[in-house]
Amino acid sequence: MARQVPPDQIHPILFRIEAAAADYSDEEPKLIDDDIEFVYNKLYTFYDKSAKGKDLPEPTSTVARKRELLDRILQILEERYEEGLDEHLVNSAGFQPSGFPFRNEDAIYAYGLKFLIRSVRIWRKKRGKKGYLTFVKEQLPGDGT
Repeated sequence: MARQVPPDQIHPILFRIEAAAADYSDEEPKLIDDDIEFVYNKLYTFYDKSAKGKDLPEPTSTVARKRELLDRILQILEERYEEGLDEHLVNSAGFQPSGFPFRNEDAIYAYGLKFLIRSVRIWRKKRGKKGYLTFVKEQLPGDGT
């Protein structure tokens, strides 16, 4: 079975999330892939349940570096939502990678986060505790800004 890659339509979402993690790792050198996987999993659960109509508090952590990354990514996705950047993907006949349309942005964000969780696991196994961060930084254009 071929490795599944994210559809082109969600690349801008994933790029912004990954850039936020890479940028924050420059400020917080203790940030490792396990922290990022924790954050992505918390966000996945939040958006997956929100997409299904559950009213949940925003995810948080008692660990400052995880809490800060959670807050940064939540802010990014909230801004995307408020600006309508991903609205064109909702109920779109042209965007049904799982065979059905996404009912809201939260479902799209949860879908994208699943790809990021898999990516963290793959790169950590290949390159160690900061393997994912190293990979992401290699992919960012210029200095990551």
